[in-house]
Amino acid sequence: MGINVEAEKIILAREYNRLTQNELIERLKHEGVVISQGEMSKIEKAERKEVSELLLMALSNVLNFPTSFFTIPCDKKNIKGGLYRKRQSLKKKDEGYIEANINIFKDVFLYFLKHVEILNTDVPHYSTTLDLPSEIAKKTRNYWGISGIVGNLINVLENNGILVSYIDIDDDKFDGFSCYLDGHYFIFVNSRLSGDRLRFTIAHELGHIIMQNEDVPYPRCDEEANEFAAEFMLPSKEVYSDLININCEKAYYLKSKWKVSMAALIKRAADISAITPSRYKSLMVQMSKLGYKKKEPNPIQKEKPLLLKEIIEVYMKKRNIKDIAEVAANIHLSVENFKKFFYSPYAYANLRIV
Repeated sequence: MGINVEAEKIILAREYNRLTQNELIERLKHEGVVISQGEMSKIEKAERKEVSELLLMALSNVLNFPTSFFTIPCDKKNIKGGLYRKRQSLKKKDEGYIEANINIFKDVFLYFLKHVEILNTDVPHYSTTLDLPSEIAKKTRNYWGISGIVGNLINVLENNGILVSYIDIDDDKFDGFSCYLDGHYFIFVNSRLSGDRLRFTIAHELGHIIMQNEDVPYPRCDEEANEFAAEFMLPSKEVYSDLININCEKAYYLKSKWKVSMAALIKRAADISAITPSRYKSLMVQMSKLGYKKKEPNPIQKEKPLLLKEIIEVYMKKRNIKDIAEVAANIHLSVENFKKFFYSPYAYANLRIV
């Protein structure tokens, strides 16, 4: 008697581990299971619904997901349209890994929302057919009551109901991705980015959400998001006096103040005419000679997403759960993968038990 498995879950777990079908088959051999590529394809295409207990245990051991993970249905979302609008050269394994992270995160998040409610989701929307992206950024800052320097950007977004999550991927071709799934906004960013690049990437993805173009690729899509991010993080009226006659040394110190890169500050200075185009080119040459194009000095501390971790703590309190192993079992993840996704110290905010 076989055990019914969900094809999408096997694909998700395999892609999360960055394995091809053949690589998975080779690893299964070490667990004492021999299966042909043709049979594995049938399983992943849902042409073969049942597998043996031995094969299921081997999949669990190799992929580090509990057996229950493979038997629970999954509503895998089509996210490619937004995810690859600007990064067409991602490796196939990295594409699968990113998609698996997003889909697993989404399923876990929706499970917790059956027990914990986000009290406030307040995200304005504006059209680029009516306003320039920079004007939309100003309206968004006013709507959320932001003046001057944006402090903790992730906190601003999470306090307004936008979920932010890191994806650990050693590929500089992926910065970030935003989407709207099941009534909620998500921003996923590459955790390997520097602190200043993380903030600008998140602001860029926020632009896609605010301007409602995250799933509609078009020629100026990313250019508009960059224009939004520049004004949102470095409002022209408030930053102008700091950027007049900027040089590399001044950019070094302003980086700590505005929490954006030196390159972003110099680019912004040129865009708002605080420096001439020729001075901008000269400063970019200096940045390159100093090696700052690859790695800037004076690093900005990375901000940490907290909202989902807060949801988990409220969930544990409601269910009187003391051990994260029980939480991991409830969401059909191994403890190791649960910790990778979600677990660190956190506090309550913007939530209530339901």
